[in-house]
Amino acid sequence: MVTTAIAVLALLGCAVPEYRPPDYSRYVWPSPPQKPRVQLLHIIATDLDVRGRTAAEALFGEEVSFAFYHPKGIAADKVGNIFVSDVGLRRVFIINLQQKSIKELFNPYGWTLPGAIAMDTQNNVMAITNGGRVHLFRGTKLYATVGQRGEFRRAGGVALDAQRKILYVSDVRGHTVKAFSYDGKFLRTITTSGAEPGKVFAPTGLAVDRQGRVYVVDSLNFRLQVFNPDGTLVTTIGGHGTAPGSFARPKFVAVNQDGMILVTDAAFGNFQIFDLQGRLYLFVGSPGRGPGMFNIPEQISVDDEDRIYVTDYVNRRVQIFQLMTDRWYAQQEAKRKTQEQATPPAQK
Repeated sequence: MVTTAIAVLALLGCAVPEYRPPDYSRYVWPSPPQKPRVQLLHIIATDLDVRGRTAAEALFGEEVSFAFYHPKGIAADKVGNIFVSDVGLRRVFIINLQQKSIKELFNPYGWTLPGAIAMDTQNNVMAITNGGRVHLFRGTKLYATVGQRGEFRRAGGVALDAQRKILYVSDVRGHTVKAFSYDGKFLRTITTSGAEPGKVFAPTGLAVDRQGRVYVVDSLNFRLQVFNPDGTLVTTIGGHGTAPGSFARPKFVAVNQDGMILVTDAAFGNFQIFDLQGRLYLFVGSPGRGPGMFNIPEQISVDDEDRIYVTDYVNRRVQIFQLMTDRWYAQQEAKRKTQEQATPPAQK
């Protein structure tokens, strides 16, 4: 059988279609003729979406060796690695699209319930929630664990302040957000249980901006709250409702380098983008299974290149978008001009 397959490949090699990854460029928000501000780049559900399709698979059918079950946490580093936690598989995976590789992140304690992931590329530190604990890694090596003395009933979200070297952890069932040093020492409580402004009920996702402000998804109060590092309230965004700009089931939050705030909502099946004043910039996605649609979007993160990563929990996949800010458009134009100037006259 193997000999026959090789012979067929040899005879039909020239006829094997070249593998081309799916083109998602037509999936943009807002819709034309408005200027695109977000574009779908890639979807990862199985190893085929990472490594592509071989010539043999083109002829005899595809063979999947890896597939997400329930991806939840996600973050990316500066060298092309995407870290994804899967609560169904109880694993944390390292995906590199340039290297076309999928690996597992080793944890000597084992994974009970791997969840949210935070990345500090400046100090090479990563935090991952695991049930009632938070594991801290330098690179891919575990060096500390927070929560061994029962600090959390269930760690929900994590964020890392690279400038101040502070770890923030939300306790979903304990209704608190706490701050720790990078070696796991407790520093202070940022907020506690309540419904009034400055209090939280079932906090989930967290993020930190360049000024050290802490963004807290206050899920059962249906809002996003922003705090200074000392715990004083800066502002509150959103509220319970079904209109754009409000929340029904907010999950996670990310902040880009320009201060744009991105929040996933499991009920809306989308993520919304705000400024610090709470003004809605754009919402992306809708409930469903197609490209750019979501069935319980979970964690959202954004890297230094303004690529947006979202775990699509029930659809069992990760979706990657490009945030196309004015700064991004200016960078693209500068690159185009540089390439044009570097092109020899005969090739123009």
